[in-house]
Amino acid sequence: MSKLILSEAVINWYEKNHRKLPWRSSTEEHFNPYFVLVSEFMLQQTVVKTVIPYFNKFVSKFYNIFILAEADLDEVLSIWSGLGYYRRAKNLHETSKIICEKYNGIIPKSYDDLISLPGIGDYTASAIMSIAFNYPSNVVDGNIERIFSRLNKIDTPINKAKNKIRFIAKKHVPTSKVSFYVQGLMDIGATICKPKISKCFECPLENWCRVSNRVESIIYPIKEKKTIKIRKGTFYCIIKNNNSIMLIKNKNKGLFANMDVLPSFGWEKEKHSEVEQLKNLEGYNLPNKFYYAFTHFKLEVNIVICKNFSKKELNVLKKIEFVKFVDLEKKAIPSLIKKILDEVQKCI
Repeated sequence: MSKLILSEAVINWYEKNHRKLPWRSSTEEHFNPYFVLVSEFMLQQTVVKTVIPYFNKFVSKFYNIFILAEADLDEVLSIWSGLGYYRRAKNLHETSKIICEKYNGIIPKSYDDLISLPGIGDYTASAIMSIAFNYPSNVVDGNIERIFSRLNKIDTPINKAKNKIRFIAKKHVPTSKVSFYVQGLMDIGATICKPKISKCFECPLENWCRVSNRVESIIYPIKEKKTIKIRKGTFYCIIKNNNSIMLIKNKNKGLFANMDVLPSFGWEKEKHSEVEQLKNLEGYNLPNKFYYAFTHFKLEVNIVICKNFSKKELNVLKKIEFVKFVDLEKKAIPSLIKKILDEVQKCI
């Protein structure tokens, strides 16, 4: 079977069955490059279902790239709050500024120009080129890896088979309607050729697949077992007048760069010696610990509540702010910290 037939099968399927997503257009000529840019940043490490409400909220506030570029970073982080991986928001904000200053607000079509922008790597550059501009790039995400792994019954573990899959996938990239082809593969992977179920009878690529309609199909791609690492973190909730809590502005690095967080230690690779001095504060531990899952580890969360403190005892910290509980929604707070704050408010 020729590569043209396979790509046509995907395109034909997409035109009739594609998912209705807010950053998409029904015609390949009218894609909004800004919407594609924003969605691709949000979709890094995050599934479509989670992204949709955040995307809608984001573009209703920053409805074009000039408004985003002119916005304050704290405002951008506040709208992004809850989506996680906050460095993406900072990189998107910086990218929008560069595009406005260097490219007059027009998102570049060149791979070299795109990959030079903050937060844009090979995959994101290729996806923007294909989806927004119909350029024949070899876009391979997790869904597409799974499809080609099953089509070709690749028995090599996925972490060692990525180059092989990219080589195979490249052969099938069409010269026209590339946007529909790429998004068609993504949609087939998301709705039919799923991780734990294969709806082979619905798949437009059934005739090309070496594991079609077989129980073994769901074992592909082959994955090596991973050991989940556990980290332990202590978070200090310093409360004033039973109606305000102390937040600190995180440094411009790490998981929660530039976000409003609780002082904590013990779980991040970077040591926070100034926070560890809070051990001397009078406080008590909440009895119930909980776990919070990150991509590469699980965090055991220990919460310490402190109500009796002096200003001098807090001088070891920089950029502190007491925020009333009723005003917390106005701050750029990560999901983990929101969960901790919810637990604290139940106990005071």
